[in-house]
Amino acid sequence: MQHTQQLVAVEDPNLTPSARLLADLDDTGLEFADYGMQTALQYRDYFADLSNDLNQHAEMFSAEAEDSLKRQQEIERTDSISLDEYMDRYYS
Repeated sequence: MQHTQQLVAVEDPNLTPSARLLADLDDTGLEFADYGMQTALQYRDYFADLSNDLNQHAEMFSAEAEDSLKRQQEIERTDSISLDEYMDRYYS
């Protein structure tokens, strides 16, 4: 079935994912970043609303998110150079 959908999209470029995205942007009038944020929030809500038997990894993902934020805070707390200096070093 996937193969058939791809062939149809080749024959009608308006069915490609990029064309559908552009049409959605046009229909909603949203900027790309706002559209991306709206889509991300919809996915977040969808997965948050799944029952536990369908969302077996929710606890693991929550714990990883918390750990990630702690690691970020530690990096920022111990950071001793400005962003401009970091960028200069990175591109030199």
